[in-house]
Amino acid sequence: MVEQRVSRLEGAYEQVDSRLGDIHGEVGGLRSDMNARFNEMRADMNSRFVEMRNDMNARFNEMGADMNARFVDMNADMNSRSNDTNGRINTGYIIFGAAWVAMMATIVGLYFM
Repeated sequence: MVEQRVSRLEGAYEQVDSRLGDIHGEVGGLRSDMNARFNEMRADMNSRFVEMRNDMNARFNEMGADMNARFVDMNADMNSRSNDTNGRINTGYIIFGAAWVAMMATIVGLYFM
């Protein structure tokens, strides 16, 4: 009777051991599948980040070139306006100087008359 119980227990332990071995194998397979999928996701994310970084760099370079072109245009416009203003001021000095000389000549002429 005891031997029967012991043999039944041994059989049950063997079945549990067999099932645990199967579960261990399945868990190992799941772990491998999960690691493979995580590596795949990581590689996909890295490639997308690289793509986004390249896109952002291209856009920043484009914006920088556009800003540089606008600053060059603005600088040229400011230089042109400055030159126009300088020309007008120089013309004003010439006219003022000529009027001053004419007025002084008139005053001196009237004084010596």
